Amino acid sequence: MEEKSVMQIADINLLTLPSLPLEQRSQLPTTPCIYFAIDFQDQVQYIGRATNAKLRWGCHHQYSKLQAMGDVKIAYLLINERRLLPQIEQALIDWFQPPLNVNRRITLAIPVGSAEGHLLNRIQEFGKEKGIPSANKFWQATELPRATAFRLWRDRSIYPDRGTVEVICKKLKAQPGDFLVYIESAEGD
Repeated sequence: MEEKSVMQIADINLLTLPSLPLEQRSQLPTTPCIYFAIDFQDQVQYIGRATNAKLRWGCHHQYSKLQAMGDVKIAYLLINERRLLPQIEQALIDWFQPPLNVNRRITLAIPVGSAEGHLLNRIQEFGKEKGIPSANKFWQATELPRATAFRLWRDRSIYPDRGTVEVICKKLKAQPGDFLVYIESAEGD
């Protein structure tokens, strides 16, 4: 029987991962990986996933922000199981909490009893109420990064960070309660 190894996030040393300067992004691998944009102080600024990092970084939505920081490198962790990329990416984002990753998946616990609830976005419904028919139009109306706008539109469990909430409120003349709702679980659920 084949023994499988388990990767522990705490054991990942970003400084020992293969990396390239941001300007050499065209030399990134063409295989599935998780990538880390690391600044000159060795702080993770952004984490993402790609089935082909070279192609992904050809026109990455965070490139201009990272380039403006100066001396940024892209480190990468090759992943053999392509289907695991989303889960590994989210676990690493949760662990490192890079400032340029604006979305977080969260479940809130209510401090009363054992009842739990969760926050959902109702951005798609709200957008349609405002006459915004699609993720593409939402992206254009808010001027959020394209991937962020599309994720928020399509996945109700994605919770926007404070900056994203502020952009949506300003651009769409809204309040957070217009597009975020807290759902309390019924007892016994």
